Amino acid sequence: MQEILRQAAALTRLRQSKDEIKKRLDKLNHQIELTEQEIVDAMVCSQVQSFNYDGDTFYLMRRQYASLVQPQRQGFYNRLRRRKLTAIIKPTIQAQALNKFVRQQLASNGGQLPRWIEPFVNINNRTALGIRKQK
Repeated sequence: MQEILRQAAALTRLRQSKDEIKKRLDKLNHQIELTEQEIVDAMVCSQVQSFNYDGDTFYLMRRQYASLVQPQRQGFYNRLRRRKLTAIIKPTIQAQALNKFVRQQLASNGGQLPRWIEPFVNINNRTALGIRKQK
């Protein structure tokens, strides 16, 4: 029994350490997000597209995020089905599949969403910071 109690105490300490590390990681991730956004804002304000620092290239990139208008979701699914575009429909449409589909529709329609899609999809563009190692 003594061995079981020793192992239970060790497990408790390990779980506490894990929880502390998770909290620290969450704080670090939040600080990273804030710092990246500050750099993006400064680069946009200064009209700088990219720069090199300490062996890394920092550059602006634009990401597009599509989301379905909630009350209209089923109507959008029905329209996709009528157009034989059911490959992206599972029980729901995965976010990355929807983003890819919207990018394809925009590319094939001169940067505009087809009218049959417009009432069902919101598009948000976000400028983000990309970093890659210099060779």
